[in-house]
Amino acid sequence: MTIRPYVGYAAALAILAAAPLSAQSAAAADAAFAHTVDSLAAAVLQSSGVPSASVAIVRHGRLVYANAYGVANLAS
Repeated sequence: MTIRPYVGYAAALAILAAAPLSAQSAAAADAAFAHTVDSLAAAVLQSSGVPSASVAIVRHGRLVYANAYGVANLAS
């Protein structure tokens, strides 16, 4: 497995992390951001066949989003 196919996903996450909030409420923007990151992570897991992954997004030195995806036990 090479990382090259996933560079586009990483770039999309970087753009999302750097984007300023629009007129949406902070809660709605946070929910939309989380949904987008979750969708990208699910797409990468499905296309790569990797069983799990963790994502952390840091903006200006502050953790703004973290989540783990996939399965905890491959035997189940």
